[in-house]
Amino acid sequence: HTHTHTHKHKHAHTQTHTRSNEEALADFARAIELDPHNASSYNSRGLVYDKLGSLEKACEDFSRALAIEPDNAVYCHNRGYCYRNLGEFAKAITDYSKAIEANPWNAAAFNNRGFAHRKLGKYDKAVSDYARSLELEPNNTKTLNNRAYSHAKLSHFEAAIQDYSRVLAVDPANSHAFHNRGISYDKIGKYQDAVADFTSAIALDATNANLLFNRGSALDSLGQFDAAISDYTRALELDTLVSSTGGKDHVRSP
Repeated sequence: HTHTHTHKHKHAHTQTHTRSNEEALADFARAIELDPHNASSYNSRGLVYDKLGSLEKACEDFSRALAIEPDNAVYCHNRGYCYRNLGEFAKAITDYSKAIEANPWNAAAFNNRGFAHRKLGKYDKAVSDYARSLELEPNNTKTLNNRAYSHAKLSHFEAAIQDYSRVLAVDPANSHAFHNRGISYDKIGKYQDAVADFTSAIALDATNANLLFNRGSALDSLGQFDAAISDYTRALELDTLVSSTGGKDHVRSP
C-alpha cells in the first residue's frame, strides 16, 4: 500500500518510510506464500530489498523471478543492476546482454552494460554500447559523458572532445565536461583551448584545486610561466586548506 507522509519531522518521516518498506516485504511474503509461482512478486520484493540496500537478498529474488520467467527483460535488467552494485561486472554483463536480446530498444540496458565493460577496462566495448544507447537517446548527457571518458581512456581525444561538446550544448554549466574536455585538448597539444575550458570550469567550481593545477600545466606549456605559477600557488593553497579541514584528497581527473 502507499503511504502519504505528512510528518514534519525528518525522524518520523524516516520511520514511516522504513516501516512501509517492511510492510511491503510482509505483503510480498504473503503473496509468495499464496502463489509461489508468481515471478512478479519475487521481482517486486527484490526491488524493495534493493531499495533497502540488501543487495544479496535482492539478487536472490530476481534469480527466483528469472527461474520462473527466464526471458523477462525487466528481471534480467534488474538482476544485472544488482550484480553491478555488488561489483560483479561479468555477471552483470551476462544479464544485460539477455535483457538486450529480449528488448533491443532499451537505452538503459546498453548504457549499464557499457558501464560494466568500462569497469572491466573494456573501453572499446563500452564505446559501442554507449553508441547504441545514444542512438536511442541522443541527448543523454550521462551517456555522452561516459562515452567521452571511454574514448579518452582509448586515447581517442578528438572523439572525446566531440562528446564533451555535445554535453555542453545540452548542459552549458557542466563543469565536469569543461574540465575533461580541457584535459583532452591538453593531450592533443591544444593548450589555448585547454586553458579556455579550465577557465570556464573554474568559473563554475572555484575551489577545485585540480582545475587550477591543470590550467597551470596548460599555461606552463604555452610558456606563460607567471600565470602558471599563480595557478599552481592557488591550487596548493586550496589543497592545504582541504587537508587541514579534513576534506577529501584530490584525485587527478582521467
